Amino acid sequence: MNQNIYSRLALIGWLWLAVSVGAKAQIGNWRSHVSYRSAQTVAVATNYVYAATANGLFAFDKTTNERMTLTRQDGLTDVGISRLLYLPDQSRLLIAYRTGTIDFLSIGQGGAPGSVTTTITTIAAATNLPDARGINFVSRVGNLAYLGTDFGLVVLNLAANDIRDTYFSQCTNGSPLPIYQTTVVGDSLYALTAPTASTGTVQAIRAVRYSAGTNLADPGNWRSVANPPGSPETLVARQGRLLATVNERGIYDRVAGQWTLVQALSVTPVRQFVSSSSTDAGVIVAAGSTITAPTAGTSTSALLTDPRDAIVDGNTIWIADAQNGVLQATNGTIRSSTPAAGPDRDVFSTLYAYPDRLVALPNGPQDATALPTNTASANELQVSADQWQALSVPGLDRGFTSAAYLTDTQTLYLGGFGTGLWQKTADQPAPVAVSLPATISNSITSLATDVLGNLWIATGGAQTRTTALHVRRPDGTFTSFPAVTVQTIEQLVPDDAGYIWMRLSVGNGLLVFDPQTNRTRTLTTVLGGGGY
Repeated sequence: MNQNIYSRLALIGWLWLAVSVGAKAQIGNWRSHVSYRSAQTVAVATNYVYAATANGLFAFDKTTNERMTLTRQDGLTDVGISRLLYLPDQSRLLIAYRTGTIDFLSIGQGGAPGSVTTTITTIAAATNLPDARGINFVSRVGNLAYLGTDFGLVVLNLAANDIRDTYFSQCTNGSPLPIYQTTVVGDSLYALTAPTASTGTVQAIRAVRYSAGTNLADPGNWRSVANPPGSPETLVARQGRLLATVNERGIYDRVAGQWTLVQALSVTPVRQFVSSSSTDAGVIVAAGSTITAPTAGTSTSALLTDPRDAIVDGNTIWIADAQNGVLQATNGTIRSSTPAAGPDRDVFSTLYAYPDRLVALPNGPQDATALPTNTASANELQVSADQWQALSVPGLDRGFTSAAYLTDTQTLYLGGFGTGLWQKTADQPAPVAVSLPATISNSITSLATDVLGNLWIATGGAQTRTTALHVRRPDGTFTSFPAVTVQTIEQLVPDDAGYIWMRLSVGNGLLVFDPQTNRTRTLTTVLGGGGY
């Protein structure tokens, strides 16, 4: 029978499985399976590179290529890391989370990870802050760290490990105004914020006098700064000048209160990063598929698609790319340094559990959305081996929407909304298409197997009420059931008595079908509808 354990389950970030994986995990213990592709931030501590994805943290030794994953079991306080900042003079790694929590991880000899020595929960535990408290950016000036958050600017004293000041930024309607980035130029601190009433749909720039006597918490001390043409993507300081990038336009320099285009770049994205390594490597420029730094030269690759952070390490640029993970740019080329373990994405619609395997699908029952480049149509976990496999089909740019497994033949069936029926056996490296009769739509919404080895298929999306329930027998023949024409079937469950139970889309109840008599019955919560 079909063993779909979670229907329409959104795995926002990480996948927790109570599975037994040899000696690595015992039944009843939780294990995390995170995607290493959605890199958000990167830091370098001597021989070690640290990278945080949307929901995981890992480190690897550049000299041995040994990789390790750091989790709550290693002392981390939270999940969902947004920024990393290495503090070489303190031998600590600042770890900022989307909840507002801050951890300090001790860094040992050679840059190896130690233990979490300090945790600051002031932001996360505060009762007078908005619900959104994510830390979007961290910039350091001496012993002060300026945190751009979802509700404003927070000043963190790195020597005393406490919050020194808080500025609540607000829109004209009183809602919080997120700060995405900060930088200091001369006597002013500049902040890149979410759109304001004056900027419409584009991000805004605000500034405040940067001096010991300035109260950052006083809104009256802040002023608006005119944008360059378009929406500023990043702000950095270089040689005492304020620079801003704009997608499809390039890099602008602010001189005497006016913006001047200093480098035209008709690509997307255009972003700049200030290397936070122990050596002053200048400003890193990422433009389209190319990245450049003064001491590391220029490198180009299609792997560079959505850089979120970058740092120079000698003649190498380490990049956190939100689609392709950690990238290493050296001598003109860019290669992936992302661990092969884990699924290739953070969000899945549905999970299916079968003997010794778990299948994760990106698309829902009637979702034909195209997938991002280099993303598989499904992911499969071999539980005993603790190994993930990306199920990719050349030329197929949409995710599978349903799955079913026949234990006797060890065949995994996959259905797509608009892409038909596919199968994968143990000796096949990738799914192969199964031909459907012309009378069966290729818009599959659900699959299920029964105790007799039949594969049940639900189709939908037609404008007219066409047949929506079909079966593929063990001998490969197909039968359709014209008595079932409802186009909103989202899940099939055959029972041991031979009935086919169908969960319809939200609000439409259940449909039960008897293949022997061709009779159907609808169950709903409406009075007299058979449900309760």
